[in-house]
Amino acid sequence: MQPPVFENQLDPEEMEAWLAEVELVHEKIKKLSSEQANVKDDDEEIIKIRQKRLEQEKKKEDARRQLQIQKEEEERKGRKGKGQNKDYASFCKYCYLEYAKKTDQCYWCKRDTLTQEQRYNQLLEKVEKYKEDKNRKQQKKQKFELMEKTEKILWKKSTFTHKKWEYYTSSEEEIESEPIVPKDDPNFRALELDMEQRKKKKEEDMKKAEELKNKGNEYYSKGDYDHAAWKYSQALELVKDNKTLWLNRAITYIKSNKNKKAINDCTKVIEYAECFENGYTQSRENCCKAFYRRALAYYNRDRLQEALNDINQAQQLIPDDKQVQNLKKEIEAKIDHYQRLKQNEKEEKDEEEPKQDNQDQQENNNPKEKKTFMDENLTYKQLIDKFVGEEEIELLQLFKVLKVDSNEATAYFYEKNGLKQLLNIIQKNDEKLHNLQNIMASLPALILQVYQEKSLLYQEQFLNQYNGIEVIYEKIKQLLKQVENKSLSAIYDTISDYLDVLNVMDEEKPRSIIQQHEIIRNKLYPELFHRIISLYKTERDVVATFLSFCSNLCYGQDTPLRNVIFGNINEIITKFVEIFEKVEIKQTNIKMMYQLCNLLSNLLTEEKYRFYFLSKELNPNFFKAYLKFIKAIQFKDNEYNSLKQNAIAVLVNLTFQINQAQSDYVSKINLLAPTLIEYLETQQDGLVIERVLTVLSKVNYEDNIYLITRFIKQYSNQSIRCLLQWLSRKSPLVVDQLKQKQTLLYELLEQLKQQLNSDNEIIYCNCCNVIGFIIDLLSPINGEQNACSFFNQLIPRLLSFVKDKTGNFRKNSAILLAKLTKDQNNLQKVRDLHGIEILQSVMGKL
Repeated sequence: MQPPVFENQLDPEEMEAWLAEVELVHEKIKKLSSEQANVKDDDEEIIKIRQKRLEQEKKKEDARRQLQIQKEEEERKGRKGKGQNKDYASFCKYCYLEYAKKTDQCYWCKRDTLTQEQRYNQLLEKVEKYKEDKNRKQQKKQKFELMEKTEKILWKKSTFTHKKWEYYTSSEEEIESEPIVPKDDPNFRALELDMEQRKKKKEEDMKKAEELKNKGNEYYSKGDYDHAAWKYSQALELVKDNKTLWLNRAITYIKSNKNKKAINDCTKVIEYAECFENGYTQSRENCCKAFYRRALAYYNRDRLQEALNDINQAQQLIPDDKQVQNLKKEIEAKIDHYQRLKQNEKEEKDEEEPKQDNQDQQENNNPKEKKTFMDENLTYKQLIDKFVGEEEIELLQLFKVLKVDSNEATAYFYEKNGLKQLLNIIQKNDEKLHNLQNIMASLPALILQVYQEKSLLYQEQFLNQYNGIEVIYEKIKQLLKQVENKSLSAIYDTISDYLDVLNVMDEEKPRSIIQQHEIIRNKLYPELFHRIISLYKTERDVVATFLSFCSNLCYGQDTPLRNVIFGNINEIITKFVEIFEKVEIKQTNIKMMYQLCNLLSNLLTEEKYRFYFLSKELNPNFFKAYLKFIKAIQFKDNEYNSLKQNAIAVLVNLTFQINQAQSDYVSKINLLAPTLIEYLETQQDGLVIERVLTVLSKVNYEDNIYLITRFIKQYSNQSIRCLLQWLSRKSPLVVDQLKQKQTLLYELLEQLKQQLNSDNEIIYCNCCNVIGFIIDLLSPINGEQNACSFFNQLIPRLLSFVKDKTGNFRKNSAILLAKLTKDQNNLQKVRDLHGIEILQSVMGKL
């Protein structure tokens, strides 16, 4: 009997079985020799042992075969590696996969692979390039050191730009992009050791530099800019290629009014990007900061054209940056001002002096009309000079001059500090006020408006240099005192004009200065708010102007007036309820009601106001009065469209980012949903419809979900969000509508089907969710025609999204596919398109 043959080593189990069989045969021979053997029994026992051994061999063979299949599969798919060893046949440089067998194309990316020799040559080329780069940087370092020595000998400061010499140290990117050195090759061991040492030193320097940067940040936050700059400088000695450090030091220099040094630091960052990043897009944010801060430093040094060039470059990199936009406006305002002055000088040179004898002759011929003639023929410069010299002139003439010759005249008015004289006139309070007409009393305010509308530069002069807020505020108080409790007085028009002086300054920087002023913080509400708001029955224009002013002051988060209003919110809401209930809806009241809604909208952008309006603390009559007001303007003509838009905007902001509990609360507000549905069915203005849909997407509604169908095409995003909200609650009434009104259901599904062709991520993903909800609510699937079969033709698109897209596109497509396969035809189509394999391949990524 032959023992089993083993390939490499003896299997203990097989050996044990074979020995047992040998022992049994040996016993049988002994029994035969002693004539005691039962041949039949012994043969059966031997057969059992052999069968057991054969079964074990078969199991082992099956295991070997399975292992071989698994090994072949792994060889086919490749293994992770960098191609630096020599135990592979092909290599994919895109996926970094090694293949044990020669493969022409990568299993995953389907691109051509490299042979082991090609990969080895590629690595050698990279190493050679790395050596060249290292030598080049070393040469730059030596040149830089030589340049520094030369400067010290000649006692000169650096006045030139060597773009690359400042950056001879290795960049952070080089740590990550060091070449892959072939293993076990003696030619590269020294290079590998050198790389490791330099890498270790670089990491230590970076760690120390980070600690110094953090200390510098602490000093900066405390306002100690000199110490902050010192820490950043120490860090830069260790790591010269850290753009953040250069930018941090630049801003500390700007804060310390060392603008020239700030310009140098920003320039280094910009030049680094030009030299080593082939432009500014690779580190877009840092380059935008560099251009912005250099523009700010140029602006501080009055180098306006260079500042404008830099700020334009910053805006190209990040167009929506608010700081960049604001600085650009300031730079352009100053440039515009200087251009006006330059134009003035040019015109002055071109003007011919009138001959003295002609002038004398004219004066002699018209002695009685001398003053009038001169006044009518004064140039704007002469008129402004007389005004600044405190000579008597009619303010109407000055108003006309600034209005007609606005650019040149306002620039000259600024240079001559005409604003100082104008504010002095306002403070004198010597106007003759009448209840019927006060045009002359309003002229100083109108002049201020014309002047300030022209430039941010002039607004800052008014706010900062002459404390114009205090002058105007005291003027308004004095006018209110004079008018006392009179109604329909022209003095109120003058008050509106003075309020508009502050209202015209709606740019971010001047508005912020006004918002933070002490008068706005401490005096406006107790002294003026209720006094002016209470005039809503008769003085609608002044109330509208004041509400507009308050709305501007509440623009932005956590502004001082917002906090003051919130501290007195109950009494303010009581007054607003009174206005909504008592004001008649007519054209003369449109402006006032528009501004009231505008103020409410601005307040509701802040979370604490939304919580208050959605709590039991709110005056219970507010929503009743407000919805009554909304219904009152519903059927008004197009002149009321802007008012309708602002009225619905209040509800849009109220329902912004509300949770489910708050959504339930809003849904229970009496008449809210019916009123919005009426608006949806009756309004033609697109913005009104869009805003109504936005509010309805936060409200629980179940009476007729199909009314949304006709809006899906034009207002896709808002309409689909409405359906998501209404379907998510799984109301029995909604389910009955889906099951019983088949025709309307198919019209809705047809619109949703078209939206699945959208490339907009939000619309597409929300549409997938809506369809998924409908399928779930209609389960179980019965019949040939059902919601699932309706989307059979879109299965290829869904599969392509699962295969090729990422993130929410892939996830929502996969979920919808899974729900569509409840229909057997859909399931078969997915199988025919290898959809099961596609889903399995991305399962780990979902």
